[in-house]
Amino acid sequence: MSRAALDESLARLDAALGVSPLRPHQRTPFTSASRQVMASNVTSMLDGHAFDTSLANTESPFGESMLGNGSFYAGEVTGPVLPALAEAADQTIDMTTAVLPAQHNAQVLFSEFVRVLVGEQCGSGQEGGVWGEVLEYETLCQQQAQHIEKIFRKMPRQHQASFKTRQMLQQLVGERNMWRLLRSLYLDRQCRSETPLDDAADMAGWLKSDQDVVTELYDASREIREGQLVVDWLEKSASEALQQLPEKLEHYTDSHVAWENTLRIVKASARGHGQGVGSERLISSVDPDAPVRYGKVLHDLDQEDERVLVRRVMLCLRSGQEAEAQDKCVASGQHWRAATMEGWKLHHDPNVMDTTKRSPVQGNPYRDVWKRLAWKASEDTRLSQYQRAMYGSLCGNLSAMLLVCNDWEDVLWAHARALVDQRVEEKLRMAHAHARPRSLVPLPKNYPEQRMSMCSVFTSVEKQSSSEGVKSNPYYVMCKHLILDDIDGLLAAAQCWLEDGPAPHLLRCLTHLLLVLKRIYRIVAPHQDDIANAVLHACVKAAMERGDVEQVAWYTAMLPSSQQVSCYAGFLLNITDPPQRRHALHLAQTVGLDTHTIATTTAAMIRLSPGGSLGESEGLVGDTAPSDRIRIAGLDWLLFDDELRHEALIQGLALLRTFLISRKITAANITIDKLPSDTLSMVGGDDKDPSVEVEAAVREYLCIKTFLSAQESFSDWFDHYHQQKPTVPPVLPVTSTFTDQIAHDHATLQYEAHASKWQATLDRLTKISCERLYNVLLFPDGGWMVDPVPLPHTRNSSQSGDCGTGSTSGQRLQHLSPELAAREPDRDHQLVTLRSIYIPQVCSLLQSILSSTDQHKQCLQLSDVIASEQHQLFTAFGSSEMQRFLLKMTNSSRHLLDNDKDALGYPLQ
Repeated sequence: MSRAALDESLARLDAALGVSPLRPHQRTPFTSASRQVMASNVTSMLDGHAFDTSLANTESPFGESMLGNGSFYAGEVTGPVLPALAEAADQTIDMTTAVLPAQHNAQVLFSEFVRVLVGEQCGSGQEGGVWGEVLEYETLCQQQAQHIEKIFRKMPRQHQASFKTRQMLQQLVGERNMWRLLRSLYLDRQCRSETPLDDAADMAGWLKSDQDVVTELYDASREIREGQLVVDWLEKSASEALQQLPEKLEHYTDSHVAWENTLRIVKASARGHGQGVGSERLISSVDPDAPVRYGKVLHDLDQEDERVLVRRVMLCLRSGQEAEAQDKCVASGQHWRAATMEGWKLHHDPNVMDTTKRSPVQGNPYRDVWKRLAWKASEDTRLSQYQRAMYGSLCGNLSAMLLVCNDWEDVLWAHARALVDQRVEEKLRMAHAHARPRSLVPLPKNYPEQRMSMCSVFTSVEKQSSSEGVKSNPYYVMCKHLILDDIDGLLAAAQCWLEDGPAPHLLRCLTHLLLVLKRIYRIVAPHQDDIANAVLHACVKAAMERGDVEQVAWYTAMLPSSQQVSCYAGFLLNITDPPQRRHALHLAQTVGLDTHTIATTTAAMIRLSPGGSLGESEGLVGDTAPSDRIRIAGLDWLLFDDELRHEALIQGLALLRTFLISRKITAANITIDKLPSDTLSMVGGDDKDPSVEVEAAVREYLCIKTFLSAQESFSDWFDHYHQQKPTVPPVLPVTSTFTDQIAHDHATLQYEAHASKWQATLDRLTKISCERLYNVLLFPDGGWMVDPVPLPHTRNSSQSGDCGTGSTSGQRLQHLSPELAAREPDRDHQLVTLRSIYIPQVCSLLQSILSSTDQHKQCLQLSDVIASEQHQLFTAFGSSEMQRFLLKMTNSSRHLLDNDKDALGYPLQ
């Protein structure tokens, strides 16, 4: 195409657009290339619905809202240019590398929140006490949200991970806003109180300006203060989101002249130049009311500028940036629009009270007139929705503001502004009714007469919010109850979330929120404490699942003292590594937990747990089962601290009794070896005054040690007698050679030497075994496994209701569940059972040794020991055991009679 043809085509295009060829239009149209991934107002936290735009890759990470709605931006003049394409070479990242950092950033909050909590508890937190702590929570959420947002911007929107990352981002921003609201509201509630206005002073306040009247109203009324705090809170959140919008979005015009394209055509028409195609529908004069007055439109480019401008101005107003909104109007040449936004300000003349110097007058003395006109403009359907909402937000017209509200935060902002405006208007008109020089213009006819309240506000919000799931949004629910100061409602919602199984970050947020409310004495009633403790307990369980010992320790320390031991002991059950066990106990001591009771309870839980008891498939006699080794290893919790050595002895004995009743001698030996050799000296030293329970435990330990020693000696004797006895050389046949005779003689000599050594060893082992077995039968001070003095409450004290009587056994079991505590066996019954099992067994072993070594006379003498009234060993025999015992005695008597001795082993005369 030639240059002349190109120029001709451009000239025709200019004529079609109504642009003079003498002054070509140099404005750069707004294109999609200037659009970036935008942060919107923090809204629709959990609904997951993103606003719909023509660019699928530019949706907001925060969901649908006034700031994130695609209609806020001008349509594309040129074809869309996706930002992701321009940075694809170095910005597109793999899902694995994107999602994992996002998750990691979020996981950091668990440890960071505990760090803040620990710093505050230890007095090393930042200044401001609990409110400094809340500020740190807000800052942490803000920082992590910023990190995740950077990751989100680099992720392909079509991937499923993009939705999950955005959902995490929404939750963090919602939590940040909640902490900000908490700090703002409750700091005011703590520091300021309701102060009724003085009626006499109010009547004599005709010299006060509107600003003074409203200032006093704010000082006196908690309701209006909190309403304004809610407005400020919502506007601050929106302001932060507004800062994330791309700067090129503001380039809606290159000139400081309003409606420059329309003005150019109007001027050209006045000079007699042609107006171009479609100019008849344009306004013929350029003034602010011309489009409405003539019912005509602006130039297409000016209409687009106007649409972008009013929306941007509305964004500024939604963000609490009135001055910024006016600056944008001035920058675009619309000074008149900036002036219309000035009329809402309260009038104040400082010269009335201070005549010594001249000060500038502030505000609008005819604010009532401006309000009437602004209200009329907000009701004018000929204006765009955003123009109506702009004026409605300044004059308090709720219905006009709701025209552009998309989510619950926008709707709440509109209602809160309307509530504040209503209270201010009431007070001003009451003040003007008393001795004011001018009566005010009446309010508009449709100005709401019914007084609004925060309760009615939230009722309307839940009805009008575009998000159907607003009631299920936990961050909305938390903010709602905090604004209403409805702690019972918040706790009821928390209880419902617990039943449903809350997400980890929601549980963390809720836990720290309730801890803060407890510290400022907003949770004081018993039923409130119960729910708060249930939430904290759930948080402890979640920390257990994450395996973070420090978090478990600190959260457990926040629980009531009656729940701390069982909770932390339940966590210690799953720790098996000795260094980790020691570290866990050290942390418990650091946070102020009762480590002695915790260690005692943990060992008892392991010993009595169903998984650690004898299963149906486990035989009574056999190798040590894995469950037995777990129970034995549980004693380690009592061996880290020497002060718990007596408890280690008592629980070790309980385990030994169980093993011995089950005839698990190997497990019993492992258990007895687990207890350090200096245990008895530590629990019953000369410098100690042992209790009755400790004295009984020492005696029982000696009884079991004596029996196990006797059992070991018998095993040695049995092995030597049956396995190591030398074999007699076979007799040589008659036909053997001389060499065979020499070899046989040598073998016979070796046999006699081995037999002599074997016999000597047998005699020694027989003596040792008999002595140790007799030590069991003749155990002093009442007998083997017999308490000289019966112990009080040897049965599970919790079953008899004696947990609080000072019984050590009761204290040991009071932190266990009733089902687990009921598994504690009766010690008295166990002692009787052990005597009935092992007294006859020891007698049988003695009989075996004595009869095998031809000591039948000593075997018969054993009957005197059994029948002795002093030892009363016969009481441990059942009928079958006694029959077996007497049968062996009969066999010994027969053997003596066969060897020319009487039945008692004495030689016959």
